[in-house]
Amino acid sequence: VLGTLVFKRDVPSEFLGRPRHVAVWTPPGYEESDERYPVLYMHDGQNLFVPSMSFTGVDWGVDESIVRLVEAGEIPPAIVVGAFNTGATRRQEYAPDEEAPLYARFLIEELKPMIDKEYRTLPDRDHTVVMGSSMGGILSLYLAYQHSDIFGMAGCLSTTVRPPDRSLYTKAWREDSPLRKVRLWVDYD
Repeated sequence: VLGTLVFKRDVPSEFLGRPRHVAVWTPPGYEESDERYPVLYMHDGQNLFVPSMSFTGVDWGVDESIVRLVEAGEIPPAIVVGAFNTGATRRQEYAPDEEAPLYARFLIEELKPMIDKEYRTLPDRDHTVVMGSSMGGILSLYLAYQHSDIFGMAGCLSTTVRPPDRSLYTKAWREDSPLRKVRLWVDYD
């Protein structure tokens, strides 16, 4: 792992009723600096950094990608927070018609304040990003739509658009959509 990776085990949640592990990655130079950093909140945290923890045995390479983009001058250094999924199905945890509203409360009212307190973050919406793939993609779209005051950017990769999610997906592109205020990347399968 490039940079520093810390695992917070069994982070409790009043809203979700079950704890979850969280990975927090700080970029190279964080410890020697006194600067503040943007934060990227990602879902399926077990898949981001360590191949042996990943569902497929191959991690996303988030640390390598961020370091490469920073060195190329394309993005600023950022902190990455990856919330693991739990024993519940990803659909149950991430779907807007299931636990996504509770997950949003966990992320916004419990996890983000903890990260902002423990790390040197830039806590405003312009420096707070949410990102995920598949069900994590629709969850990221939901979070950006419902909480555009918190998340100024969202990455929704290979976004799952099931029939119950189509209403969100349709509303997202309307003229009055709160997503008009969000820097957004969406692709879907």
